[in-house]
Amino acid sequence: MIMLVHTVRARRSSDDFPRAEHLAAKIAEVAADPVAVEPETVDVVEPAEQRRFLSAVDSLAGLEAGALDSLNVVVDPRVLDSAPAIPPGIFR
Repeated sequence: MIMLVHTVRARRSSDDFPRAEHLAAKIAEVAADPVAVEPETVDVVEPAEQRRFLSAVDSLAGLEAGALDSLNVVVDPRVLDSAPAIPPGIFR
């Protein structure tokens, strides 16, 4: 397995920087990557949620600043309940 690391840095909303460096553009790049999906992740995000996310990705070029400020992926609670426990990290 090869992992591609995307570097994104925080910027002021008043900064002007290339769209390719926007977080949304990085997410779109990952979403459009034609890699095989691991079998254990297939049912994590329901099809309706996948379509909602991909619709947002498709419209990135025409979105205004802040249009995705509340785009959060919704995961089926049953999937989360059966997920392995992760030890506390730096954000807990």
